[in-house]
Amino acid sequence: KWIYLFDTWEPNWKGLERSLNRANNVQALFLSSLQAARHFEGRFPFPVTWLPQAANSKEFNPIASDWTKKKNIVLNIGRSNKLLKSFFEKFAEKHGYEYIRPLIYGDVNFERREDLLEVVYKSKIVVVHPRDLDSPEISGCVSTLTARYFEAYQSAGVVCGIKPRSDEFDKALVGMPFVSYEDPDSFEAKLLNAVEQPEKWIDAS
Repeated sequence: KWIYLFDTWEPNWKGLERSLNRANNVQALFLSSLQAARHFEGRFPFPVTWLPQAANSKEFNPIASDWTKKKNIVLNIGRSNKLLKSFFEKFAEKHGYEYIRPLIYGDVNFERREDLLEVVYKSKIVVVHPRDLDSPEISGCVSTLTARYFEAYQSAGVVCGIKPRSDEFDKALVGMPFVSYEDPDSFEAKLLNAVEQPEKWIDAS
């Protein structure tokens, strides 16, 4: 019996440990959080391994990575953050972009998954960030890399936002380009430069 768990937030660690110690015939435990894997290592009679989330490469596969087919769209894929939302609403208005946040965490409802994928392919900028940024009461110390990061890179658009506070990004996405939010002025300048020189983003997909 192999178990793979994600969303193993710190406030649930004690309960999770009790449950797994009562489980029968467990041979291996895989956790999507590196911090959780480090915490639980050596606490069970079976190995604990970090296995990051991923994305279906056949589904999130850009259309020939053709930048000419992309539109002035900023896609906030996944959950939303107030700081980044405020920045991109102003950025979109100033530079002629459409800012899209899909439900459940956003404002736009896609009736079909194909409609969402089409927007992923067409977006010049894709925004990602970890859950702990907005819900530390849920995540505790866990700051993890989600499938949204992998989906964003397969869009062949400029990937930006905020990395997890853990070192998961640099371990799982070695050498991948990323425009990190620090302050509004430098972030805006880096984004504008990135969309004018998209070659490394196309290569990263």
